Amino acid sequence: MKNTPEVRFCVCAMIDLLGFSSHLENSAYDVRTTIGQQAIKRLETLEEAVALYNDEASRTPGYYDDRIVLQRINDALILSMDLDDILVPSVGQTTFHDIPIAEIHEHFTEKELETAESFVAAQAERLQTAIDPLRKFLGVIARIHRFVSKREADGYFPGAKTVVCSGFRRPFITRAGQRDDHFSANFAFANVMSAEKQLHGPGLFADNNLLEMLAREEYSKHLLQFSHLFFSGAVFDPFESEKNAADHFASAKMASPVEVDLFRKRYSFRSLHAAPLTYFQALPSLRPYLSGKRKPNLDNLYYRNIVQTIQQGVSREDRRPRLKPCLIYNGSDDMTVPVEQFAEFLEHGRSPAKEATEEVKLIKEHGIDGKIPKPIADLLNQEHEIALEQLDVEGLGLALFFMSEQTFAALRPLLVGNLSLLEYDAGHCQTEPLHGVISGI
Repeated sequence: MKNTPEVRFCVCAMIDLLGFSSHLENSAYDVRTTIGQQAIKRLETLEEAVALYNDEASRTPGYYDDRIVLQRINDALILSMDLDDILVPSVGQTTFHDIPIAEIHEHFTEKELETAESFVAAQAERLQTAIDPLRKFLGVIARIHRFVSKREADGYFPGAKTVVCSGFRRPFITRAGQRDDHFSANFAFANVMSAEKQLHGPGLFADNNLLEMLAREEYSKHLLQFSHLFFSGAVFDPFESEKNAADHFASAKMASPVEVDLFRKRYSFRSLHAAPLTYFQALPSLRPYLSGKRKPNLDNLYYRNIVQTIQQGVSREDRRPRLKPCLIYNGSDDMTVPVEQFAEFLEHGRSPAKEATEEVKLIKEHGIDGKIPKPIADLLNQEHEIALEQLDVEGLGLALFFMSEQTFAALRPLLVGNLSLLEYDAGHCQTEPLHGVISGI
């Protein structure tokens, strides 16, 4: 099937602030009260997320699909995007399975159809091109979700619920302005609104139909494997003297799917860990380095671990996931971290985008007007020998795996001991324990 001027297949996501109506009710709907001002502060988080989105999309258009439409509605952000023609489900279906035989000639040339090998190769390339915009879409949704959730946690607020679902829409051109009103007759949006009422608690929930499409590529499937796993909090056991990182990661379990009826159609939703999903947005840019077509610079131990993680995925032992400690759950990759930073480290061993972001942050924090004055810049660039206590890798325990890249980079010169523990090898479970405990992710 194909998108037509009358009907298009699309994806929609809603990032909603939990408990906002109750928050306003407690303020007697008066935003001048202290409680009301806190409610406004929560809305400002959404405004900041939109500003970060717009700035990054204009600076790095290759990481964003130009079909994405963003709309702020009250205490929620709505994002939607039309999907590629080749992904349109057959009549009566709600998900894409395969290209109908009758439509093969519409999507492939005679040369591509000459042999089974040429067709399989062309089909894989065509589907990858069609699904990459969806990967970027889910990646930026996860990054916004992480940004909003962390801001909510900082203010001791209930958090955010994000729901992602597919569906059809009927384009309508407004008489005023002659533009496509993307959210009119958008049944992906209607699905999201209906599913949101049946999915409970903070978190990121995605329609299983979309996940099946994403899993058609090896690296995407690996990211989905990690995103399906959650960790139980560490429980005190008086008969154990210590906990270790291997035990914590080995406790990972997959949440059960949630069945939801949407307009007489049965959908399955998965609760997903947002941290691994954030790397979807950069995946098309990372793919040449992951596949070996381009030689990556792996001097940065932090990103080396994440590259190995995406390349290898989760090992399975007795049909159950077996997870080795890894940095992909660090959770720091949100809208405050430049989306191009990962690829820049793999290409150059450094990130100009990260350096520019840190300079802007420094200027803002110290109220500097314009660029950093040369005397201050020279002072910052000076090197001094300082006697600092070195840190044993094993002694840092689980905390090591949940540091931001910035924190990890600052501590890297001080790390000593068995650094091979930071090499991810899915086929070999860790035998040497990393001591320490955290309560969860």
